[in-house]
Amino acid sequence: MKIIKNKKKIYIILLLYIVWIVISSNLSLPSLILGLFISLSVNLVISYSSFTIKVAEKFIRNFFLFAYYGVIIAIQVFIASYKVAWFVLNPYKKFNPAIIKTDIDLGEKNNIMKLTILANIITLTPGTVAVSANINNNQLYIHWIDMEGGTEEEMKEKMVSNFDEIVRRLFA
Repeated sequence: MKIIKNKKKIYIILLLYIVWIVISSNLSLPSLILGLFISLSVNLVISYSSFTIKVAEKFIRNFFLFAYYGVIIAIQVFIASYKVAWFVLNPYKKFNPAIIKTDIDLGEKNNIMKLTILANIITLTPGTVAVSANINNNQLYIHWIDMEGGTEEEMKEKMVSNFDEIVRRLFA
């Protein structure tokens, strides 16, 4: 089959096919055939980067781990959304915004990929934005909308240590 020249691209096809099944939520034979056709077609069009192949491979191999940590991240996003909504609905409440430099331990392999994913997870959480990253020193600058009266170390422990542990385990 000429469509699949590299065996690692099978992970991308599987990932696209799983996404199709989840989004369409239709398990009829015509829908499954159409999803497979679309997955193969997208496979022909996508220009592959090593990042895309690595993420797809890790996702397929560690699906349940990704699902478990996806739930943890979703809970954190929900809690942060509630806190941001509280600030919006209480305009007289004082908050303490800050930009914090935090050191991150992501292991030895794939640091750029891990740092990128960690920064995206942090930015996805309402009230926080990854402002800058320094891959050479394994540092991330994060803007918090409210420090919640805590110190920098408490905030680092609360946000970054949870998420960097998730990224380290998923992409070890």
